[in-house]
Amino acid sequence: MTRVATRAKQARPASRAERSKALLSVEEMLGRLGDEHGPLPRRTWQQWRATGKTPPCYKLPNGRVVCKESEFDAWFEGLLDVAAVGA
Repeated sequence: MTRVATRAKQARPASRAERSKALLSVEEMLGRLGDEHGPLPRRTWQQWRATGKTPPCYKLPNGRVVCKESEFDAWFEGLLDVAAVGA
């Protein structure tokens, strides 16, 4: 087995620093926000984005919109409805 193949088999979990730099595409975010019926509809995402209800995103020069995974996670945690959880 070659050295490269050995490294590929020994994939380790991403560190906190690596996760903070990981970028999520819109498709990945829609999948995470979806449910058993499928991903969140893109139109809903576009409406949220137009009204400032999405996590901070970056528009790349090629037009692709991405978000840092750490920023997405922080935004999502901020959605927690404490009143509903405590009820």
